[in-house]
This record gives sequence, C-alpha cells and structure tokens, in this order.
Amino acid sequence: MDESKIFYDRTPALSHNAVITMVSGARGGGKTFGYKEWCVTSDAEFVWVRRYDTEMEKCQKTFLADMVHTGVIKDPDRWMVRGGKLWHTVSEKED
Repeated sequence: MDESKIFYDRTPALSHNAVITMVSGARGGGKTFGYKEWCVTSDAEFVWVRRYDTEMEKCQKTFLADMVHTGVIKDPDRWMVRGGKLWHTVSEKED
C-alpha cells in the first residue's frame, strides 16, 4: 500500500497561497505532523493556535519531538518552543 495516500496531503491547501489556511479532519491523519514539517522546513511565517494557554503549556516540551524522532529536525538543540513561540537559532555560517 502506498503510505503517501494514507496521511493528509497539505499540498492542495497550501497551493492556494491563502493568507489563512484552516484545516480540520479526523484524528491521526497526519495534519499536525504535515504542517509542523512544512513549518520547520520552509521560511514561511506561521502561527499555531490553541484555545487555552494551558493547552500550549502542555505541548511546549514535546511539540517538536516527532520532528526530531523522524529526522526532520537534525539539530534539536537549535530549536525550542518557549512562551508559545517556536524559536530557531541560526549559526553564523548560515547567515
């Protein structure tokens, strides 16, 4: 079975170049992973909305764990989530 057909494909939604893209769907379909992957691999600005501060507090420590585990983020020490914001440090070599 082709695994690419199992999980959510973010390409159609992003192809519209919309200012705001909202996505909903069944749990476990790959929506969160797909968009987090896009966020950390592109230079695009993004916002991740949660309804309550407590929801953001719960996910801050593990928000990027799946990105590290799958190899999307190769240097996890340069990424962090603090105060509800995703931070990426850039080395002088990358400037």
